[in-house]
Amino acid sequence: MRRAEDGKIGLLLRMGMITSLVLQMTGMMVAVEVALALALALGRKTETVWFGLSEIWLLGGEMRMSCTRIVFFDMPPSIRQFLAALLIVPLALDFVVHDFVLMPFLDRYVKTVPLAEEILDVRRNQKLEMVKQLQVEKARFRFEVEIGKSPPLSDEELWWELRRKALDLRDEFRLENRKAFANIWSDMVFGISLFLVLHLNQSKVALLKFAGYKIISNISDTGKAFLIILITDIFLGYHSESGWQTLLEIIVEHYGLQVDQSAITVFVCLIPVVIDACVKLWLFKSLPRLSPRVSNIFREMKRH
Repeated sequence: MRRAEDGKIGLLLRMGMITSLVLQMTGMMVAVEVALALALALGRKTETVWFGLSEIWLLGGEMRMSCTRIVFFDMPPSIRQFLAALLIVPLALDFVVHDFVLMPFLDRYVKTVPLAEEILDVRRNQKLEMVKQLQVEKARFRFEVEIGKSPPLSDEELWWELRRKALDLRDEFRLENRKAFANIWSDMVFGISLFLVLHLNQSKVALLKFAGYKIISNISDTGKAFLIILITDIFLGYHSESGWQTLLEIIVEHYGLQVDQSAITVFVCLIPVVIDACVKLWLFKSLPRLSPRVSNIFREMKRH
């Protein structure tokens, strides 16, 4: 019974495909909607119907906008659920593992294991930061006394205030180090969960790839050239050096590593240059075969 129903769906889709090719000559964009309505009338909102529509999509050159509307408004519920799972599952696991598993474990572990407490203790660069903040705090106390905002403090009272501030800073930096250590393992859980979700739903991944390909193919040649220029200028332009440095510093600090400016400078001097060379090679070797019109736009830009 199910094979007979699938055969009816395939027949209806092929009828719609043939009708669309005929009506394409007159500019009418109705066949795809007719095929979809007939297929869904049988109560089958499945990947079979979607693949049938993609077959019509590939053969109907003038029906791109109509099919784009079908992809976004008649997407099967299983695909919408997959997109939601792709976003929610890894992020939820990352949050739960970091805040409710690793952080409580590390809080107890550093209190019982001296070696762990020493490893996750305040680092040298953090101690230097503490010294700077204590100097600022000391200057603030003196300034408030000078302007009459606070009463004069004796040396002992000032020492106790600075000691309280130093202990608060020490606790903050220790907590920051524990969070950075937990980030390593929670991000590993995030990556593994994301890989499993993609690996266990390969058919839905193929559908998403196809939808993304059709979205890109619907962009005009001028739009594609603009996107290529925009992306390459953002990541490889003359102003991108500070952006690379900021991104690397954020990543290094996220995992609790000490920022080495010399290593970051070497990275910024090498990696973006290599990527820029690869992009230029792709533009002049592979792009003319993939999209000759976009390649012609770049040649005209180079000429002017």
